[in-house]
Amino acid sequence: DARDYAGARAAIDAALAIDARSVSSNRLAGNLDFVEGRWANAVSRFRYVAASDPDRQQASYGQLMFWLAQARGGVAHPEYVERTPGEGWPQPLLLYLRGEYTESELLMPIKAGDDADNSQPNTSTDERLCEALYYVGEAYWARGEPKVALDYFTAVVNLRVIYFLEHGLALAEIAKLR
Repeated sequence: DARDYAGARAAIDAALAIDARSVSSNRLAGNLDFVEGRWANAVSRFRYVAASDPDRQQASYGQLMFWLAQARGGVAHPEYVERTPGEGWPQPLLLYLRGEYTESELLMPIKAGDDADNSQPNTSTDERLCEALYYVGEAYWARGEPKVALDYFTAVVNLRVIYFLEHGLALAEIAKLR
């Protein structure tokens, strides 16, 4: 978030030297690779995260970034790691990237974040909207529409869900686009 990529890289490399199989360290390294446009490294790291995270919901976020890193890196037909998906959020985002949901069809599961029966932590309507705006924006950029992506990233930042990594990633993408 501080845009000290060299310092972040040094800290992540030190963490990976201690435990190269750490899912959380690989996720952070993948995020940094993604922001820096190191697509092959990002794909490799997010493949590992998507396949190895014991929490299927969290693995789904690895799947999202795995797909997007492939798309941004020029892979014509990105794919997901073969794995039983988690239930609930963020599954609609995975379906969106695969072309099985439209943006308008994402609205219902986003709004369901504030339903009384939503028992998933950190998935309120605002939190889901923050994530959806980020991943949809990245999908636009991957399809060659960076100006549209910028609008989505700006909306992410304006939501002010600053404790979500998508907020920091959106800020990094805005800096690159400007």
